[in-house]
Amino acid sequence: RRCYELAVGGASVRVTHTLTRSGWPMEKVITSGIRNAVIAVGGVADVETALVWDPVWHTGMIAPGAW
Repeated sequence: RRCYELAVGGASVRVTHTLTRSGWPMEKVITSGIRNAVIAVGGVADVETALVWDPVWHTGMIAPGAW
């Protein structure tokens, strides 16, 4: 998974993210986890998620030391 953008507007948050591959059966679990984590932040009243496929995820996007 990768977060491409996090936009905050007042008490609303929009998270644009991707997955390592399309059709992954954990998509709903991951998206729900994102929403639950963000809504738990104080002052957040609304969370919107956007799953995108461009740019396509690749291993070069892994931050150094993330392993």
